[in-house]
Amino acid sequence: MRHIFATSPAVRTALRVLHVLVWSALLLTGLSHAWAASPPAAPSGLRVNSYPTPTSVQLYWISNSTAESSFGVERKVDGQADTAYTSVGSADPVDSAGTGVLFTDPSGLDADTIYDYRVRAFASDGTPSDYSNTASATTAPVKPVGLSVSSVAGSDSSLALSWTDNARHTRYFRLFRKGPGETAFRDIGYTYGAGGGNFTGTGAPGKGNVIAVTDTGLTVSSAYSYYVAAYNDAGASDPSNTASATTLTTQTPPAAPQGVYGGAGSSGA
Repeated sequence: MRHIFATSPAVRTALRVLHVLVWSALLLTGLSHAWAASPPAAPSGLRVNSYPTPTSVQLYWISNSTAESSFGVERKVDGQADTAYTSVGSADPVDSAGTGVLFTDPSGLDADTIYDYRVRAFASDGTPSDYSNTASATTAPVKPVGLSVSSVAGSDSSLALSWTDNARHTRYFRLFRKGPGETAFRDIGYTYGAGGGNFTGTGAPGKGNVIAVTDTGLTVSSAYSYYVAAYNDAGASDPSNTASATTLTTQTPPAAPQGVYGGAGSSGA
């Protein structure tokens, strides 16, 4: 009976089908493992390309593979742990390795903040590459506060300005002035405080620091209004408060008396 069962045509056919199915399953499993073991090459050269606005960031990186189907971009606030990275969007693949990719972070970013970015490529089955290098971006500062303007003792053509830097990432400040006969503020120059610029004064950029400068060459007995803004690579802060003052009036000394004669023994004719 065992011999008849083993040589039955129906049984032999069933065994051959089973054999084919088993080897097909093994082959597909092997291919699947092979595909999963070959992720795209990691992107490289990640950097900040530009700041489209004071609180937005455009990134650039280089694709090193033609096997990716997309790129994923992640971001965290500088100083946080890597577990704080979150996805902020994706970019389409490029046609050839070595091609640059641009991506603008669509999120609303906070001013005066450093953000860290990283990118990786994804294969069509979702297999990720290693991460790129990390790139950091610093958004524009928050506005200075407490601007005040006053006349300068002994000078009828100067005004003294002082304000407080309220940001952690200011590089320098620009001054804006509106004088006699002017209907709009205009940029009159920049300062690092004691570090120089168009106006050299005291203080330096840094949160809580007081900066003081003197604006000279002004018209006597005239009113001027000012505001200042903080700057870094991302652009300008919002304007500070506006402050105004009037230059001093020139004090003309009285003329010397004329035609006065005196002395002992003097007399009229």
